[in-house]
Amino acid sequence: MRDARGQIIGVLGIARDITAARQAQEVLRASEESLAVTLQSIGDGVIATDLEGRITRMNTVAERLTGWVLPQARGRDLAEVFDIVNAATRSGVDSPVRQVLSEGEIVGLAKHTVLLARDGREYHIADSAAPIRDAAGKVMGVVLVFSDVTKQYQAQQALQAHAETLRLRDRALTQISQGVMITDEKMAISYVNPGFERLTGYSANEVIGLNPRFLQGRSTSAATVGAIDSALRAGEEFHGELTNYRKDGSSIWVALDLSPIRDSGGALTGFVGTQRDITERKQAEAERRSLEAQLRESQRMESIGTLAGGIAHDFNNILGAILGNVSLARGDLPSGHPALKSLDQINRASVRARELVQQILAFSRRQPQDLVNQPLRPLVEEALSLLRSTLPARVSLDARLTDTPLSMNADGTQIQQVLMNLCTNAWHALNDSTGRITVGLEEVWLDAAAARAADALPPGPYAHLWVSDTGTGMDAQTRARIFEPFFTTKAAGQGTGLGLSVVHGIVASHQGAITVDSTVGKGSTFHLYFPAQPALAPTPTPTPAMTQPAAFAGGGEHVLYVDDDEVMLLMVERLLQRIGYRVTCCQGTAEALEVVLAAPSAIDIVLTDYNMPGSSGLELAQALARIRPDLPVVISSGYISEELRTGAERVGVHHLLQKQNTFEELAGLLRRVLAAEG
Repeated sequence: MRDARGQIIGVLGIARDITAARQAQEVLRASEESLAVTLQSIGDGVIATDLEGRITRMNTVAERLTGWVLPQARGRDLAEVFDIVNAATRSGVDSPVRQVLSEGEIVGLAKHTVLLARDGREYHIADSAAPIRDAAGKVMGVVLVFSDVTKQYQAQQALQAHAETLRLRDRALTQISQGVMITDEKMAISYVNPGFERLTGYSANEVIGLNPRFLQGRSTSAATVGAIDSALRAGEEFHGELTNYRKDGSSIWVALDLSPIRDSGGALTGFVGTQRDITERKQAEAERRSLEAQLRESQRMESIGTLAGGIAHDFNNILGAILGNVSLARGDLPSGHPALKSLDQINRASVRARELVQQILAFSRRQPQDLVNQPLRPLVEEALSLLRSTLPARVSLDARLTDTPLSMNADGTQIQQVLMNLCTNAWHALNDSTGRITVGLEEVWLDAAAARAADALPPGPYAHLWVSDTGTGMDAQTRARIFEPFFTTKAAGQGTGLGLSVVHGIVASHQGAITVDSTVGKGSTFHLYFPAQPALAPTPTPTPAMTQPAAFAGGGEHVLYVDDDEVMLLMVERLLQRIGYRVTCCQGTAEALEVVLAAPSAIDIVLTDYNMPGSSGLELAQALARIRPDLPVVISSGYISEELRTGAERVGVHHLLQKQNTFEELAGLLRRVLAAEG
């Protein structure tokens, strides 16, 4: 204590008991330490603020997520440290402090809230903010508790994306036209889409649990079946084409793609297969192959025809000389001479050879036709009458001919040749046993599909002529080759292999088509289709040429004969001289022109070969027409083509002679020409 002068005069002591205060401070400190420990032990982020929204506390989880530490964050506004935005719009989210202070109760954060950390990372967060109250219930601040739900959010998003993928897949599988099936590892069907139902005609309920092999067509190749089985056993992909059967029994071509399904561990859990209908493409490919085969056949026929036309002339020159000289030799020999038998055999063989050449020309469509509108039934009946006299008694020949008048543009001889060849083949197919041959004729109308199947004919009315037998029949390999020239199933020496080739050529030349039905052991049926025509008035039949040269003896007329073949020259010269003609022979056009120029009026008629070195018979006829227009010219050829007929008419030659028929026809032809010119 001090006096008035400031001197210390004593000490005054005042004592106060602060035990309670110290105890309270200790309790508060312990409480704060306990709170700090509690905050640090919480797995969620915790941030506390005062009433102004300034940060007072935060735990380590909050520090990690925000990127702020408490010493840096204390006293800062919550919005600065706890930067949150909407995940979808990236717009700011209202401060939870203001919401809590204004509402005075717990407030949840908006869904899809993203915390933008100080270091740039982003966290999807959840949970809420609540008021901090004192003992009296007065709000002292706000506590924010939040958790990192980024992984859960990502998982949820992935799940939603997967669900959307499945939804889109199901929608796609429903809408696509392809058939889709899913199987288990044992190939039992567990799912099919509507495309599969439309493609196969089966509903999902009918096929669930079945093996898809029940759809497989019987025509599927063994190689394809093996490839599918191999892929299934190995758990590998398969891509191929095969036939399937629909519920209604119809077959379809499908492009099949199989792919294995594996789980995350690589274990096979099943297969997914797609089927695409390719029937139209397969049909188009088959039609294209058929057209290509027809083209190849046509080209082969054309090649054979070119060859046939090329050899026919020379070969018929030889045959004409042989036949003529045989006939002359027979005339020189007395009756009963031993050589006559040999000459008969030579003549018979030569006639056979001549017929063979005619068959080759008919097969190759090189033989000129005489197409006449005529009823078909009389031609068939005439051929059947001849056949009945030649077939053995054990073979029954039946006819099923329509009474409806049926006409076509036909070469009657060729149509009968077709019937003779087909019936002869049918007889041989009986193998010397009893059996039946049936010949039928009817009028049919071929629609587009039937006409296309019959060698691509145009639709319309047709004469359907068929020959069937109860013989041995043919397999597919034989049927594919029967129209090939020189192909035969007969033993050696029992056929030329030209019969059906000739038939094919004749039918084609009549603008028709031929098809074959045949089964091994059950016989064959050949179907011929010819375009039907309205019947016309019959035309007079030309009088056939006589075959006896002596009946048309000459009266000393002068014949100029031109040919480069010396054998033919000698034979024709002898023939004409024998029947009363004077003959001058020349071996070329130049020599012949010299003879005519020397004495134009001395020649009564000219007979010339067509195909000669240097210049042809047509060129000779044209030159002779300039020298003497009224001089008749006959052209002889081993092969009379349409080109030759046209050329002959152009230069004024109206008389043509088949060279191989010289001996039989020459005398009559000369007599008629001379009579017409006289």
